Amino acid sequence: MAASRPRISSSPEIQARSKAGSAGGRTRFPGNVGEAIRFSRFPFKKDLRLIEIIWGKPLSFVMSPEGDVQQFSTIEQVKYWLLKRWPIADEARLTALKQVEAAMDCLVPVGVARRAFTAAARSAGFVPEDLVGYTARRAVEQPVGCA
Repeated sequence: MAASRPRISSSPEIQARSKAGSAGGRTRFPGNVGEAIRFSRFPFKKDLRLIEIIWGKPLSFVMSPEGDVQQFSTIEQVKYWLLKRWPIADEARLTALKQVEAAMDCLVPVGVARRAFTAAARSAGFVPEDLVGYTARRAVEQPVGCA
């Protein structure tokens, strides 16, 4: 006779406790540990749906007198910069942040958020890259005294 594999199961006492008060293990907080983790750790994950919002052509700004250029290619990157890396806290920044968040929620067109972000960038002293000539940026990059 072939050897049978041991059956892995919990004791009747544990099974009774897991089903006690849970209507057969089908409530929001069931006795089943796997389901309890699924419900308690990430309750929002089941219904979370992400969409990609088309930002359009990337915006590039000269961020410093040395000619450092930052390209903004996604709306999430713009929001991060407005929240975490923006040099000044003014009304234009606040307006841009509100418009970007509204565009991310599909409440306003992305073009409105882009215009608000461009206005905030200009109020912070950033210059659009296409308005600064390459030679002007290149001249800053070369050290003085080099021929």
